[in-house]
Amino acid sequence: MPTTVDAPPVDADLELVRRAAAGDQEAFRALFDRHSALVFNVAYRMLGNRTEAEDLLQDVWMVVHREIGRFRGESRFSTWLTSITSNRCINRSIQVRRQTAHLEKHASQTRPPSEPGESDERVQRVLASLPEEARLLATMRYVTGASYEEIAETLGCPLGTVKSKMYRVHEALRKALT
Repeated sequence: MPTTVDAPPVDADLELVRRAAAGDQEAFRALFDRHSALVFNVAYRMLGNRTEAEDLLQDVWMVVHREIGRFRGESRFSTWLTSITSNRCINRSIQVRRQTAHLEKHASQTRPPSEPGESDERVQRVLASLPEEARLLATMRYVTGASYEEIAETLGCPLGTVKSKMYRVHEALRKALT
């Protein structure tokens, strides 16, 4: 019996996106309820600060509300949402670095605010120690569970590039956590 290749699953959110783009607030609320944890987790892991992540969560959903009509459905909605979130996180990080550059010269190194759980603190410290791109890749892969293909699509780079970068990220994480 010949084997068949299953078609990729249809994005369960496409109908909600279509309705939300047409102004259906209930559909938008359903998307918000379904995906807010994803947005918050990506933002928290990238920014390392709960308050910043909560602020960014609101910012991302305002962008989604304004831009939802531009979602073409060529990827999963969660991939598009992760892309918006990661770009906003990068922009926020750059903005914060610029605003606090003069303070960094004079401030002593401080511990990030403690979060529940020793292992969560350890993971957050390790993520914070990674360069921004590595932190983004680790967050996308290990926090959101994105496949290498989804990461490549989100970042707009070749799959081979993602695989080689993820190998280096994996090695850095392994060394830091052992």
